[in-house]
Amino acid sequence: MSATSSVTSSTPSLPTLRDHQQSQGAVINPAIAPVPQTYSNSLVLTEALDQGTVIVDRSHWTRLHFTGEDRLNFLHNQTTQDLKTRQPGQGCLTVIVTATARTIDLALTAITDDGVLLLGSPGMGDRLMQWFDRYIFPMDRVTVTDCTADTVTFSVLGSQSQSTLTSLGFASLENLNPYDHQTAVIDGMEVRAIAHSGLGRPGYTLWTDTAHATPLWEKLTALGAVPAGETDWEAWRIEDGVPKPGHELTDDYNPLEAGLWHGVSINKGCYIGQETLARLNTYDGVKQYLYGIQLSQPECKTRLIGLATKHILKDMGKEHGVINGITISGVHKSQKLLRKNEPGEHTLKILTTLNNFIEPQFPCDGFWIVFPLQSESDTPGSSDNNNIDNNDNCSGSGNNNNNCWNDSMTQEF
Repeated sequence: MSATSSVTSSTPSLPTLRDHQQSQGAVINPAIAPVPQTYSNSLVLTEALDQGTVIVDRSHWTRLHFTGEDRLNFLHNQTTQDLKTRQPGQGCLTVIVTATARTIDLALTAITDDGVLLLGSPGMGDRLMQWFDRYIFPMDRVTVTDCTADTVTFSVLGSQSQSTLTSLGFASLENLNPYDHQTAVIDGMEVRAIAHSGLGRPGYTLWTDTAHATPLWEKLTALGAVPAGETDWEAWRIEDGVPKPGHELTDDYNPLEAGLWHGVSINKGCYIGQETLARLNTYDGVKQYLYGIQLSQPECKTRLIGLATKHILKDMGKEHGVINGITISGVHKSQKLLRKNEPGEHTLKILTTLNNFIEPQFPCDGFWIVFPLQSESDTPGSSDNNNIDNNDNCSGSGNNNNNCWNDSMTQEF
């Protein structure tokens, strides 16, 4: 069979939902993203994340549906995680990689009785459909359908997200393991809740039909969920160390360098990119990792934000890495890939992509914070590294406040 789609991976048409969101203060600029960018409610959001519930519209994310008897075998062979052992009601994060283990996308899967749901990154629909179709052979009993336009996803996150969904009509969410999921019928609407917020903080991903988008959003906000926009999501993504395509996930890096050990099974058997990943693991071949940098002085934050989005870090003329994302939320945090052996102290120097070399005239005191998404026992060369998903430090599910920033690995400079 083949990968099929009656539509391209376009965002579903949701004029009623957009009108309702704008009535709640949403600012929408389709040239940037087809979902709300902000609600200009940052002070309320901070409190809601700590003490309540936040809802984010992720309807522009790619959604694929795999059906057919070979669906699990196919995804098992085409992605990095062990899917053949998963049962209906379970799920996992998995990485789609090239034959040389370069990262294409990080995806969330949910196994159902008759299929597998896959949530990919925004704008990745066409590429993923073409990629999977490339590996479907005539005898394979699997069909891949792009259902992005027919479905929506919302993230419900915050310390009270579980309580909010219980009030909505879900039961026993506290019994779900990370990435497990359950469905509930709410006023005739079938809604699936997956125990993963999409970030490194507590929450759930909701998946339902496009027809239910507006009434579901209305019910959740009526229960006190505070709406947040794409700008807020991007800031939290960087804070939580969650990589995304076009930024930390590119052809330049493999999943192990990006800290995605929890989405990789080294010993499950042959799959696309497995040989390269196994060799890197066996011979301690990972030489760069995804790091976070936190700067303590306001002057440093201002100077960095004033530069271009992407910079090259230099120290004594040696290239160390690329800053892929910048955000400010109380303190400055951003993501980058750095070489494994970093000097303990050095002066921060920035070289922009425009070759504007800037050496700050003030001391940029601060500290590196490393956030690989694995524990020490899961690092390359570990003897117990068959399925890293069993020790997921950044699941962002349930009520575990998982944050990928590891203060114990602070490195002064």
